[in-house]
This record gives sequence, structure tokens and C-alpha cells, in this order.
Amino acid sequence: MESVKKSTHVSWRRFLITPEGIEGMLYLRERTPNIVKGDANEIIFGAGVVEGYRRALDTLSEIIAAETKPEDRADND
Repeated sequence: MESVKKSTHVSWRRFLITPEGIEGMLYLRERTPNIVKGDANEIIFGAGVVEGYRRALDTLSEIIAAETKPEDRADND
């Protein structure tokens, strides 16, 4: 799995820890889709949508929690 550039990671992290970023994440979490009643195919599809939505939000949360690893330098000056 590819990761984002360090500068992108830092920028997202800076935004997501602001009051506006936190409010936005809460807004998105409060609006997690629900699985609607229906036939088996509709329920399965709805469950897939919900799981995908949750995984996307969890990935955003991981950006906040993840510590950036310092890059190893070949020359140890």
C-alpha cells in the first residue's frame, strides 16, 4: 500500500488537529450511513457502503495518530 508524501501527511495532520478539523471529523462520524431494510442484496450492499465509509474515516484518524518516522541518513555525521 502506498503512503502519502511526508508534506501531505503533515499538512493533513495540522488541519485535522485544529478545532475546524475536529468539528469536520465529528460531522462525518455523526453522518455514518445506516444499513436499510430490504432484500439480502440491498442489506449486503448497504453494509459494504457503511464499512467503506468507516474505513475511510478511520484512515483519516490514523493520519492524526501516526507519528512520522525520521528518515535515516546514509552518512551519520
